[in-house]
Amino acid sequence: MTDLVQFTTQQRINLPARLLKGLEWFDKPEATGEILALMKLDEPGRLSLLSWRVHSPAVLQRRQELVERAEDEQEALEALILLDDRYFRIQIERTGRLLLPLPALAHLYGEGPFYHPLYVVRARDRIELWSQTYRNQRISVSSHLLEDLP
Repeated sequence: MTDLVQFTTQQRINLPARLLKGLEWFDKPEATGEILALMKLDEPGRLSLLSWRVHSPAVLQRRQELVERAEDEQEALEALILLDDRYFRIQIERTGRLLLPLPALAHLYGEGPFYHPLYVVRARDRIELWSQTYRNQRISVSSHLLEDLP
């Protein structure tokens, strides 16, 4: 399922309720009432929102391991920088309202301009945000499962 959304204010979008419905990590907030997500910057123009509860422990554990090794190992330091640049903890309001951090906007739009409409895609247990450019690249690629269609 896919919807096209506009920014409501600078850096804010509303995730469509029909795409959030039945998404377990959205329907079952933290004990504090917060809805937390792990934002992962995928390839340029695309990012994913994943369950914080399910996916953050592995990311946080790896980060701690890299912090311990980074003082002595250049490769660990570079991996730590990459991890910190790729993953974010974000909060989503009960209404689906989401504030996108500036690194996420830069990742989606490149040099800008920011705030063009975004495609919101429900993919099993995650939500993906796609820029117009990324979406156009995706639909230009064919699938053998669609070859017999007009």
